[in-house]
Amino acid sequence: MPPQLEQMMQQPTIDEVVQLLRNDSIRGFQIDIETDSTIEPDEDAEKQRRMEFVQMQEQMKEMASRFEAIEEGGKGRSRQAA
Repeated sequence: MPPQLEQMMQQPTIDEVVQLLRNDSIRGFQIDIETDSTIEPDEDAEKQRRMEFVQMQEQMKEMASRFEAIEEGGKGRSRQAA
């Protein structure tokens, strides 16, 4: 028997699922069904935080290179004055 068919045979049928949901002995339990739509906003927020982090790193690198250029320029002037 192909693996896909075996897997399908192991899964419950719709009738079994409906019977389980209608079973009064398990009414005390709560079933929580989540879809990708409940996870997606979390992923979008994580992507946004990562993008902000990368942008901040780029700004810091740019500022560091500016300070380095200023420092290099200051050293050249002090040598000329001496």
